[in-house]
Amino acid sequence: MIHRRKHASLRAFWQDYSAPGWYHITICLRERGDFFGRIEWGRMIRNAYGDFVQEILDFLPYRYPDVRIDTSIIMPDHVHCLVEIEQTSLRRIPPLPGSFREWRLQRRKMTIPLLVGFLKMHTARKINCILGTQGMPLWQERYYDRIIR
Repeated sequence: MIHRRKHASLRAFWQDYSAPGWYHITICLRERGDFFGRIEWGRMIRNAYGDFVQEILDFLPYRYPDVRIDTSIIMPDHVHCLVEIEQTSLRRIPPLPGSFREWRLQRRKMTIPLLVGFLKMHTARKINCILGTQGMPLWQERYYDRIIR
């Protein structure tokens, strides 16, 4: 059985993460290392796992039509992407509830957390299947985001 520690959320509880705008997202592997490839002469050389992460990143705008991945970079042990939620977003969240608990439940319906969850889940499933390590966490529980104003 895997015991997970609960961490405080890094999300701004007043922010609607489905609102149109730009977001810089960083997602890190649970175990640091050259898992997605290596850097040679200042260039990232992706391996098959890194290529699979890129495939999922490329698929995200089809899964979430109101989202555009402007740019992304897969590093040996983490992923950066610049995401735009377009004005035509169909996933607008109603005004945020008053309590933190209510906000946590509402957050699960927001575009950015859904997008990150989709990326983490599908890459982890595929890579764990290849490695024969089903159910093992691949990514850190949390991710970092910066709302670009």
